[in-house]
Amino acid sequence: MLYPVERLLSSRGQVICVTHQETVRDALTTMVANDFSQLPVVDSSGRLTGLISEQSITRTYYHISEQVSLFDLPVGHCQNKPVTLSLEADIFEALDRLQSVNALVIVSDKKPVGILTYYDATHFFRELTEGLILVEDIETTLRQYIETACDTEPKMRTALVMAFGIDKRDTSSPAKQYEEMSFFDHVLFITTEKNWPKFETYFEPKKLFQSLMEQVRVIRNQLMHFRDEVSSVQFDALQRSREWLVSRPKPQSPKNLTVVESIAPQKEIVETGNSESQAVSGKYRPLYAWLREQGDGSRDVQVTFEQVEEILGETLPPTARTHQSWWANDSVGHRQSQAWLRAGWRVSEYDLTAETVTFQRTNTVLYQFFFSDALELLKARRPGTTQATKTWVKSSWYFAAGRAGFVFGWAFDSKGKFRTDLYIDTNDVQKNSLAFDWLHSQKEEIERQAGITFLWDRLDEHRASRILVERDGTITDPPEKLNDIKEWAVKTMIILVDTFRPLIQKMPLE
Repeated sequence: MLYPVERLLSSRGQVICVTHQETVRDALTTMVANDFSQLPVVDSSGRLTGLISEQSITRTYYHISEQVSLFDLPVGHCQNKPVTLSLEADIFEALDRLQSVNALVIVSDKKPVGILTYYDATHFFRELTEGLILVEDIETTLRQYIETACDTEPKMRTALVMAFGIDKRDTSSPAKQYEEMSFFDHVLFITTEKNWPKFETYFEPKKLFQSLMEQVRVIRNQLMHFRDEVSSVQFDALQRSREWLVSRPKPQSPKNLTVVESIAPQKEIVETGNSESQAVSGKYRPLYAWLREQGDGSRDVQVTFEQVEEILGETLPPTARTHQSWWANDSVGHRQSQAWLRAGWRVSEYDLTAETVTFQRTNTVLYQFFFSDALELLKARRPGTTQATKTWVKSSWYFAAGRAGFVFGWAFDSKGKFRTDLYIDTNDVQKNSLAFDWLHSQKEEIERQAGITFLWDRLDEHRASRILVERDGTITDPPEKLNDIKEWAVKTMIILVDTFRPLIQKMPLE
């Protein structure tokens, strides 16, 4: 049970009711005095018998003769059968019920203990959402400092190793990837001893930064797990932490910057039929198209919020001017960020006061979109091939092959090649070689069955081995070619899985 309705009532006083003997006039007087729209009706024992509301009174009045003095009649003549819910029910059950009624009477032992309206439920979720948005603003700001300080892949890899150590399975990689980091991980990344000098200028004193961020972490977990409502003091702590971060010195990264003076008239967007173009739809598609036209990416591009609106042909939402998180490089949750990320750009800086945003050319995030599209296509063509649901911002992506130490995957290499492969790494050099040799001994039959000539790469200078098929392809290829590569990737992956998965499962390794 996520969040019992009892918690929504905990801060309220005793529910105000009207007895079945009181008149409609008495009920209306109580409603007006308390700014209520409805009241529970109870009997002499305090047990619920009905619900009277402004609507039920109005509708009853419409149907009776003017000679009947409705206001002087007992409330029972205007009451409706109430829809009830127990204190133990959760907020989502309440929302389901509220789709068909204006109010729920919360009961305990058949006696009303509170009323829950749709306004109450939406108010609860609004407070919850406001808290989460503040947390996201804070996390987005931390990421901006991190990405500026570690603006190249080697710098980022080194800092990740300093914070989280080395991946035991792959000693060339950190134990945790940047896109996998939690809120706590962001703080740890910044404050770990060997990384702190990169951030000390912005966040000193260190103990103050840690104290503020620890409060944010605790409140974030409370919100995410529906543990309790956020108090006014906690909400103030989130606001204060955000404002403290906003007031810090801004990180400056050396860059070639083009400040856009004016926006040229936008060309009509032509449907191309490729998956990249179709993936960006709606109001932010003109921004995608505009960024695709912005030179070779050797210079960053700075535009004002007004210029972004000129590109879109409509105003930005108010949150774009009040929340840092609106400009986050979120490849999953935000329609607006998908527009600039799929165009091959990321937001490197934004200034809510000056109302400017700077876009920086990047190819890395395009990997995540490519593999996400290919994964979706693979699962549609061959359901059950993998249970994987996420991809990441790396030039390769793998999923389990059905046995520990074996994975299927796709990868772009540094030589302009794209491959589909079976990667073998059991953490044991001898076992890896045995597995590779056992498969290689059946090479002729395997390739006959697959209808493909594989590249058998024993990788003797490394611990792992791999079997692959490859073609030309880079992540910066035109959308039409990338679409063709995705089709090829899915086709060859299905062949690879069908060919090798049965062999992997019966392979003698012990």
